[in-house]
Amino acid sequence: IRDAAVDWIEKAAAAPSAEPWCLFVSFVCPHFPLIAPPEYFDRYDLDSLPLPQGREPGSVFDHPVLRTMRATQNYEDHFRDERHVRTAIAAYYGMVSFLDDNIGRVVGALDRAGLKDDTVVVYTSDHGDNLGAHTLWGKSTMFEESAGVPLIVRGAGLPAGRRVSTPA
Repeated sequence: IRDAAVDWIEKAAAAPSAEPWCLFVSFVCPHFPLIAPPEYFDRYDLDSLPLPQGREPGSVFDHPVLRTMRATQNYEDHFRDERHVRTAIAAYYGMVSFLDDNIGRVVGALDRAGLKDDTVVVYTSDHGDNLGAHTLWGKSTMFEESAGVPLIVRGAGLPAGRRVSTPA
């Protein structure tokens, strides 16, 4: 996906057009299965990773929908211990780092091609991941871990480094 996007950008720069263009690049990572390239997984020390919130006895939300999700998407049942949970988290983080690297390479291709000042880049995602919070894995809840997604925009005339905390 990354290589095809970079190739497209290089070709677009080599044959400029007066017409506007849109390049949609859809990465799959991070996504199950939680397997990160080793060089990205190894960036995360398992012993220093905190456990997800809401896993303590008595703190797990009890609702019929959440009970059904836990019963039918029972990822939690497959974890042997806290280290195993941390391994899954490190793999997810490694996949996010891998994604960041790929996005950086696509944006770098825009910059190298001289298209930086004429291109608006929008990054977002369709969902987050509970990643073990509340003993849930995957998406499909309205907990912040699953519902909160990034929206990053870069382009000419847009302020660099500005953070907006309101929902968009």
